Amino acid sequence: MNDLIQLGVTCMFGAATKEEIESWINTNAASDGEVDPDIFEIFSRDVRTSRSRLEQYFRKRRPEFKIDSDEGVQACKRVLKQQIGRLHSKEITPYTFCRFICELEAYYMDNASKIDGKIPYPDFLGDLWNACDWCDESWTLDSAGHLRDESARVAETLTKA
Repeated sequence: MNDLIQLGVTCMFGAATKEEIESWINTNAASDGEVDPDIFEIFSRDVRTSRSRLEQYFRKRRPEFKIDSDEGVQACKRVLKQQIGRLHSKEITPYTFCRFICELEAYYMDNASKIDGKIPYPDFLGDLWNACDWCDESWTLDSAGHLRDESARVAETLTKA
């Protein structure tokens, strides 16, 4: 994942993996162009620290970025589709996925611009919020058919868009 916007957005929702962050650092460090020395400050053994540092780096490099801009919505859609893929391939659990959905919705709702005094709900989430309702660590993709079905429907919608 070489796209700073997508990786920055993934970090905002607490979903970037240590491997993704390290790959991005290594790719940028190995580039033929001028290397920003600040990228080396992102690395940490703790993935949460790396996410936080990368998010700060992203905000510093892209201060004009808005989550509800066309660019932001497209990045959110790519990250959502990626996370659905991870859920369906069982790389992440339903609990981890639902924490991501909660973070995405909360971040979006807290940072979206108001239209007519209201914050628009991110339609691209479909009904994932409800599908994640009452999710706990005991859920599996097999035992949470409603989540599996809704996430597949959302992924299909995102693919067609």
